Amino acid sequence: MPSWADIFDFESFASLLKIRHKTQRKLIDFRPENWYPPQRMLHQAWKDVAASKGLLWFLILKGRQKGVSTFVEARLFHSTITHQNTNSLILADKQSRAEYIYQMCRTMYDFLPTDIKPETKYSSKKELVFDTKDGKGLKSAIYVSTALDQFIGQAMTIHCLHCSEVSSFPYLHDVLTTLIPAVPQTPESIVVLESTAKGASSEFHQEWLQAKAGQSIFRPIFIPWYLMTEYCLDEDSPLFEQFAPYGRYTKYERMLIKMAKKEFDIDILDSQLAWRRFMIEKSYRGDEDSFNQEMPATPDESFVVAGNTAFSRKRLKEAYEHREPPKRKAEIVISARLEYELKGHIETKENGRLWFWKEPIANHIYRIGIDPATGQEGRDYTAMVVIDEVEKEQVAEFQGWIDVFQAAHYGVILAQFYNNAKLVIEINFGLGCQVEARRYYWNFYRHKYLDRITDKPTEKVGFLSTPSFKKELIQYADHAINEGIHRIYSERLLSELLTFIQRPGMELASAAAGTHDDIVMAWLIAIYTSYQDKDYLGYSSETSISEAEMLTALSAYGVDISEPHRYTEFGGSGERDDPWMK
Repeated sequence: MPSWADIFDFESFASLLKIRHKTQRKLIDFRPENWYPPQRMLHQAWKDVAASKGLLWFLILKGRQKGVSTFVEARLFHSTITHQNTNSLILADKQSRAEYIYQMCRTMYDFLPTDIKPETKYSSKKELVFDTKDGKGLKSAIYVSTALDQFIGQAMTIHCLHCSEVSSFPYLHDVLTTLIPAVPQTPESIVVLESTAKGASSEFHQEWLQAKAGQSIFRPIFIPWYLMTEYCLDEDSPLFEQFAPYGRYTKYERMLIKMAKKEFDIDILDSQLAWRRFMIEKSYRGDEDSFNQEMPATPDESFVVAGNTAFSRKRLKEAYEHREPPKRKAEIVISARLEYELKGHIETKENGRLWFWKEPIANHIYRIGIDPATGQEGRDYTAMVVIDEVEKEQVAEFQGWIDVFQAAHYGVILAQFYNNAKLVIEINFGLGCQVEARRYYWNFYRHKYLDRITDKPTEKVGFLSTPSFKKELIQYADHAINEGIHRIYSERLLSELLTFIQRPGMELASAAAGTHDDIVMAWLIAIYTSYQDKDYLGYSSETSISEAEMLTALSAYGVDISEPHRYTEFGGSGERDDPWMK
């Protein structure tokens, strides 16, 4: 009979559990000597956090088949049946996965020694309630659900939470804002979010970046494929002879060998590299990106989307390797909003949503592309990208959940800051943003197009992103990326570009499932309209500087360009007073 000390000690308790063998059709003991290296890695992380009295809240980035779900379920099951009044929740991206993980717990319970097996009051495919019929038992339970049930957990306290494949959750933000407040922040609570990656710019990617930056309650853990020593080819097999490097390593393989030694003190074997080569060539049809997404060696590899990206993946990867963190983060603060006058300033903040790489330079011309959100928080961001039209580079970027009127105010303040930059606002769903901005500002892009009714050239304030115009944006961006015309610094923008894909049967590219393209659209609008204005107006980067000198001259003649409300269509006598038109 196991002692109570054996039950409360997890390593001893694990030896009492039965799990299904990964490849063979049998049950095996889950004793520590049978654990995979990633499971031992998680166990050590668990012990380290517990010893420091920290929160057992983990964000795990992994590849396929690492035994993570099995280990987490063993932990969750152990905590549930050794504590009274404990609610544990298993949440997965889809019903089949939720039920599969739940069956792990069910198997662990069914094969527990009789002396320590708690009585169950209810048992179904969705819950396992440990209690006696007279209500004097554990009063603990394990529930299972999917991410589609966004309201799960609203009426209960959750002590142990396991979310599996969170990168595939349709609305991760909504789920977490519902569940996380339901978990008490105590050393006894357990929260594990684990997943393979589904591309950069996803909500899971943002959670990962925040955790890595120390800006999250979660402790990030990455599990590379080479920790699984069983991922290798038998050195006596013909396949090994065909795929073994025999000392002729690629540049990537040499990097991998050095990294494994430095990060984990592991010597990667030729049999493991041979397995990687075999998998890429045979199982993934030569698509290395697909392999890296499923079996990553680094976090960056995890977030590469396999598939037909709209732009050159090679060029984007090169740019991603040379990305730079922002020099400053800030927030835009609106201090006064009068009838036709807007006052505000930019305030440096550690976790600000506005990122700066370069501050305004005198006599440089700037342009701001704005993709306003549709107004439903948790779905779309408002994004702004500032480019320097002289140097052809990105200098600032904003991404956040704000409505179209806030977007107008933020855009105006940012435009004032960047030498009265030209604002280019996407007006498909952001017409209110454009109208509001015109109350306080004057320097807007005018979309030039051929009117289908009159068959005459015409223009509209703001950018209308119809399918035909969006196609032009993408075509120009493809050229700009291939030729390296516009310098990109932002990891957020590059991540979205890497997940901007061309789907089979679809004419236009868009964000991959679970990712965003708001910053991409703001950038596309900025660089394309800059190119289009030069095409229509016939000026080059050299004459762009003279435009800035024109503003300086206006100021010298007594025109106060710091108060843009003077030049709006609504200011003064009601007639348009635009200094560009004088």
